[in-house]
Amino acid sequence: MASLVVPAGMSVANDDYQPMLPEIAALLEIAKLKTERQRLKLQRKQLKHASAPPAKVRKAANHRLPSNSKWRTWRGFVLDLQRLEGLLSSTARHSKENLAMLGPDSARTITRVMEGYGLNPRDWPPSRWNPDEQRVYRPKTPH
Repeated sequence: MASLVVPAGMSVANDDYQPMLPEIAALLEIAKLKTERQRLKLQRKQLKHASAPPAKVRKAANHRLPSNSKWRTWRGFVLDLQRLEGLLSSTARHSKENLAMLGPDSARTITRVMEGYGLNPRDWPPSRWNPDEQRVYRPKTPH
């Protein structure tokens, strides 16, 4: 029977013909729905970020302790500057600039840390400061 060829289709009692691809209109509708879903997700995300209050922008230096690890406590700050002050010659002027030349920090940094500990920048020299006082470093915030 292998040699028998039937030119027309044979009728079958259960002819469940299914096309290889679903209807094009259904595929296009699915693609449109997916695109719309993505657009709505993006829109919600943008609205969420737009409605959030803007974060306060501050300089990073105002959020951290002094970089000199000795200066992270009042006692360490005072004793370190008093040590540097003792290294100055008796004829040298005891200014922040002269003291800064002996250590790793600048005169401006000394002033900033002094203000952080609640000292007036004119409260000088360090030999007048009491290392046993209870002071906490609070950096000055920008206006």
